[in-house]
Amino acid sequence: LPTHPAPPPEVLRAYAFELLSKEGKVVAQLFTAEDGSGNLRLRSGDGMVRVKLGATADGTAMHLFDAQAEPAVSLITDEKLGTSVTLAQKGKQKRVIEP
Repeated sequence: LPTHPAPPPEVLRAYAFELLSKEGKVVAQLFTAEDGSGNLRLRSGDGMVRVKLGATADGTAMHLFDAQAEPAVSLITDEKLGTSVTLAQKGKQKRVIEP
């Protein structure tokens, strides 16, 4: 008789999820911060953080990192700090754009 895989669960619940590469390295993390907000980190195959995305009660932030794991683009919306886009590149002056 043919076997049928069990249907996937409709909802998975956990405090954190980690996605691993075939080599066992963490390449993505979905977790809660100490304040209970949601966070996502994406890593390159060599384990370097490349993207951070977070949400808090006051706003959100997204950071994109360069090859040296330095923030290259940061987008921030924060009720207290305001909204900004920061562009950075090694050897060049950082640029902050605000409304």
